Amino acid sequence: MPTPEQFAALMADVSKMDGRAAALVLSAIIDNLLEYVILSRFRRLSKRRRDALFRNPTAPLVSMSAKTHVAYAMGIVGDELRSQLDRMRSIRNTFAHAMLAVSFDDPQIAAECMKLDPRRLIHEGYAYQPETDSPRERFTVVATLAASILMRFINHRADELRYGPNPWRAPSPDKFELRHPRPSQNRG
Repeated sequence: MPTPEQFAALMADVSKMDGRAAALVLSAIIDNLLEYVILSRFRRLSKRRRDALFRNPTAPLVSMSAKTHVAYAMGIVGDELRSQLDRMRSIRNTFAHAMLAVSFDDPQIAAECMKLDPRRLIHEGYAYQPETDSPRERFTVVATLAASILMRFINHRADELRYGPNPWRAPSPDKFELRHPRPSQNRG
């Protein structure tokens, strides 16, 4: 999983990419984080067993759709995030399967992107203040919020495994929020 600095650098790289590349890379990040978040709840699996679940062509969790459904069923992802992830996947598929050059400005893609709503993934204390409110910006902001929510869950789970039951409440399965400090190793 990327560190916050690596994630920031990756997002800076994404901002320089053409639309198709940006959509595919951002979706790949989400897809990988969904895998990590699901694995964080599983027992430790060998590489062969992980591949059988996530990597092989007939693996039950090879697709972003399957990972989203399982993360939702496990209570890791809530209704709002699941809805936004499904829409992102649909947009990604349009980019991935287009035979001709497409962009965020294409009517079908733009219409779907404008249905993405960053406000559905942030708490009331935060305000979504778009710079352009373009289809690409919406896709990027929702992807960033979704990645942040998933990374926060993974970090929370790692703390539980490292230190025992976490005294802090679990991250919201739907909303980005400021990260609380990690518990001290000397919790008494």
